[in-house]
Amino acid sequence: MRWPYHPLVWVLLILLALVAQTALLPWFFPPGYTPDVVAALVVALGLFESPRRALWLGLLAGGLQDLLAGRAWGLNTVTLALLGWAAARAGGVLAKDRVFVPGLIGGLAQALLAPVDWVLLRPFGLAPTWPLFALPLPVWVLSAMFLTPGLVGLLVPARAAGIEVPVRGAPRRRLPM
Repeated sequence: MRWPYHPLVWVLLILLALVAQTALLPWFFPPGYTPDVVAALVVALGLFESPRRALWLGLLAGGLQDLLAGRAWGLNTVTLALLGWAAARAGGVLAKDRVFVPGLIGGLAQALLAPVDWVLLRPFGLAPTWPLFALPLPVWVLSAMFLTPGLVGLLVPARAAGIEVPVRGAPRRRLPM
């Protein structure tokens, strides 16, 4: 069962993620090491959406990120749209775990986004050398592995994720593994 958000709620969540990414997190991370909260949000919501809706979610998130960044128009739009679509496809196949699967997919997505961004920026002379570009990659991957399950826990109700929630006073049943 999927729990689709309304697109206006998407816009609000994306704007909150952009504010957190650009105004709050730079106080705690050195320049260049700030985690990509928007990508983690796209993965967290995309896991529980249909592939088409997750593609639109990624397009919207990437478009807003490109609009506010004012550089490399279309880079985030394309990569986040593909990321949302891939997360939805993976979410339909993988088990509905609220911690391990979103963390694994979030970390893997961040590990793939950086090389794709570098490959797309390099022909235009907008990317530095690969060793300099990849220096913060472990921080980005680890932060995505922790951010994505946190966002899933905050935004996706357990029943919508296909997880049975025990009711107080009811006998406990074992969940199938």
